[in-house]
Amino acid sequence: MSTTSSRLSWVGDILLVRAFQPLLTNEGTRRLHSSLVWAGVLGAIEGVGLFAVIPTFTAFVAGQPSLGLAWWGWVWVLAALAAAGAVVSYLQSSTGYLCAIDILSHLSTRIGDHVASLPLGWFRPSFPARLSRLLTRGLMTLGECLGHFTAPLVKGMTTTLVMMVLGWMWSWQLGLALLLAIPTMYLLTIASRALKLRGEALTYPTEQELAARIVEFCESQPALRAAGRATGYQPLHDAQVASRRAARKDLWLGVLASFVFGLTAQGIAVTLIVLAANLGGSGRLNPVVAVAFVGVSLRYTKVLEDVGAATLAVETAREPVAEVDEILSATVLPEPDIPVGLPAPGEVSFEGVSFGYDQARPVLHDVSFTVPAGGLTAIVGPSGAGKSTLFRLIARFWDADSGTVRVGGVDVRDQTTEQLMS
Repeated sequence: MSTTSSRLSWVGDILLVRAFQPLLTNEGTRRLHSSLVWAGVLGAIEGVGLFAVIPTFTAFVAGQPSLGLAWWGWVWVLAALAAAGAVVSYLQSSTGYLCAIDILSHLSTRIGDHVASLPLGWFRPSFPARLSRLLTRGLMTLGECLGHFTAPLVKGMTTTLVMMVLGWMWSWQLGLALLLAIPTMYLLTIASRALKLRGEALTYPTEQELAARIVEFCESQPALRAAGRATGYQPLHDAQVASRRAARKDLWLGVLASFVFGLTAQGIAVTLIVLAANLGGSGRLNPVVAVAFVGVSLRYTKVLEDVGAATLAVETAREPVAEVDEILSATVLPEPDIPVGLPAPGEVSFEGVSFGYDQARPVLHDVSFTVPAGGLTAIVGPSGAGKSTLFRLIARFWDADSGTVRVGGVDVRDQTTEQLMS
């Protein structure tokens, strides 16, 4: 996935719920929804609990009820919220874990079954390495996202929303400040992610180039040793230098992203504390409430940080999700229900065949010819003219976009891959 598309995708499915659903079983989808609901409930409990600290502290200091309850009554409220939070946290964690197990247990089998049905032409030289990386690191990333990041993101978002709403009960200025802190933190989170994506864009091509040069160096050892150049292979050296240079830039961009993220969080905390102190000092807010709000502000800022971190973590699953979708959405070549028996090797014929790996750039256009059985036919043409494509269509690596390819007078689409390869 490109840097640009990843950045723009934040506007849409931030939780990747719509992206995850096709990858899960029906039971896994149900557990995902349950996990997110429990996460929302847990976030609401945490938000209410954090703001319940204000009347608890106020009632204790003033020695009189706050919002109709004495301080010990509020202590019981906090205890009840803590107990409810523990139960809900267990339910959320267990459903989230089972959801992660679902994708790890079933998705690899689905990918394997689908790959076995793909046309042979779909398997490019880079595919085995991509598939291996996806089935190991990629699926683990998806499982970690479902088990550890998606639900905490929902919980944190709910907590901030509840705290922001409750903030208006005490002061509209405080409520407005809490509200404005949310988009500020979100925008700076996007900026941090953009810096990290920039670093990834720098390192990925250099890593690929280095890997290619290492393979080239190993495969060329007989020739290099024969020429007395087994060491000091310049292309490999150049790739190593470029990779180190890109890695250093990536490191600095990562440090800058962390600095921006952390500085924003601290700035929000300081702003909220100064505002509370100003309201308390001017008499527009009870000084005891102002002091209590300072503690709440620090926790609110931490929740915003957690939301930003969870958002960045969820984003790491976007690339493997896209790779899985690319594989599972690839069109399979339908095998005939009742294959037509292939007679003795006969002629090969193309009848008005057109084909392109990319439909915007066709390789073959309305090609017709017949190769008689038992004869010798030469196909000549410049590189890229479509000579290899002809043989791939005969072997049914791909199906023609239009027209018919026949072997022994039988349409290749009426024959199995095993028949064509025999």
